[in-house]
Amino acid sequence: MATKPLIATHSNAHAVCPSARNLTDRQLEAIAETGGVVGLNFHVAFLRDDGAFNPDTPLETMVRHVDHLVEKLGPEDVAIGPDFDGCMVPNEIRPLREIRGIVGECRGAAAQRLRDPGRAAEKVGHIGKRRPQRQ
Repeated sequence: MATKPLIATHSNAHAVCPSARNLTDRQLEAIAETGGVVGLNFHVAFLRDDGAFNPDTPLETMVRHVDHLVEKLGPEDVAIGPDFDGCMVPNEIRPLREIRGIVGECRGAAAQRLRDPGRAAEKVGHIGKRRPQRQ
């Protein structure tokens, strides 16, 4: 049993995309139990439910992962782990060029999906802000 927070730096939700690399709900629960963090990976094959290497993957696909990760971990424990070195990222995020813009777009898109704008801001406002600390 882990005694320190578990951190999965480049991972997505298996419930959204059944890639063997993505984390199952049980794995997400185990990370949450330790106070750990999961960083959203931007590689399209780990985002899409069909696993296709298609850069025309909509931002909405990333938001579905963020929604699921927030549901399982809480907003404070969802981070960004893009894996820019060699992965194929969605075309929609290429012009953003920096994490701050990408996080803002994910927050905005996630907020639009939620029915209560006040709750949406609270739910997604922490994404990408927590810095995991070594213990």
